Amino acid sequence: MDSEREGVSVLSALPAVTLETMELPTPEQVEAVKASLNAEGAEAFAEEFFQAMWLSKERGDLRPVQDVIDAWYGSLLLVQKYPKPRDLDAVLRARRNETPMTYDEVTAALDA
Repeated sequence: MDSEREGVSVLSALPAVTLETMELPTPEQVEAVKASLNAEGAEAFAEEFFQAMWLSKERGDLRPVQDVIDAWYGSLLLVQKYPKPRDLDAVLRARRNETPMTYDEVTAALDA
């Protein structure tokens, strides 16, 4: 039984995200993210978003798109809460962490 579990990822255990279950940001949240991005940030967002769309189409699951939306909006919230350069560096390091962190985990680490 354990050998069967070795190939199973945590992501495969999560339910698929459909158009009906996808959590979209409000128009105000979209505008806040757009306003916060410089040209380089907008390009990075577009690249991540389109890669997620292609992956979502391949899998028949919108989770990759949902994850990109959540990550970019979460990053905006963190930058708004921790605007100092030292804090921003910590946020960016946390975002590149191999193990994804929730918003609460990142803020707890920054508040420590």
